Amino acid sequence: MLAGLKDAGDENLAHLRRLVAILRSRGAELLIADGDLGDNSESQEALLSALASPLAVAAAGMTTPASTASPAPLPLLVNAGNREVRAELDAAEAALRKKGVALIDLSHTRVIDLGDALIVGLPGAFERRLLRADGACMYAQSDLDALGAFFDKLPANAPPALLVAAVPPRGDGALGLDFSDGQNVGDARLAPLITGTRARFGLFAQVWEAGGHALDGQGQRVASGVLSNQLYVNPGAADRTAWPMNDGTTSTGLAALINVRGAKASYEPIRELPAAARP
Repeated sequence: MLAGLKDAGDENLAHLRRLVAILRSRGAELLIADGDLGDNSESQEALLSALASPLAVAAAGMTTPASTASPAPLPLLVNAGNREVRAELDAAEAALRKKGVALIDLSHTRVIDLGDALIVGLPGAFERRLLRADGACMYAQSDLDALGAFFDKLPANAPPALLVAAVPPRGDGALGLDFSDGQNVGDARLAPLITGTRARFGLFAQVWEAGGHALDGQGQRVASGVLSNQLYVNPGAADRTAWPMNDGTTSTGLAALINVRGAKASYEPIRELPAAARP
């Protein structure tokens, strides 16, 4: 998972390719891009193309045998946040599909059955004041009601559901995935959806300073690599711009690797290696 791609400048595009290369080296089979995907269609096409580029392997200093073809881009799931204008993002995605990118937009296809997990999308902001562009996406209570009804109708043997939302649920205190400037700023209405019988797992974004962490069903931190019955993750912003985090550190670009194993999942934060340490 990557979120907060933001800047379509050459340095950030190269940085994003390196993050994707690290994810691939850890065994990633699918990429999820969750919000802040660029301010216009041109930027969105460039940023999403960087995630889908097979050049991501070379960008991290990795090599493949001369007899082996370049690796195919990983399938890409895209979830709009609070600034992507629908027509612009549709145009960017259409251009990428013409280039052969396997891309699904979670605004248009809300449920994807991967076999091991059921990806369920909830794009957009939850309040109009949070929209950053005219024509950006906002969900309503009716969308949440429909999601709840969908989860409740799943058969007992269905794969575990993983909710992908552009905003986090309302947390409780400084550990929350939505903690910003001394308060929790997420959507309280998401709480009934993230349970052990509905969305057992969840990926959330937008509150970047609270990123780089995962919580369990009781709102407690889950350490990297530890399998949990419930897992909810805010990866932080992938953009290379320095961002002060709630724990006192500074992020210069984060992603997250999610491993689903049966009815449990684990999380690993992904950071780009310093230039001096790259192969």
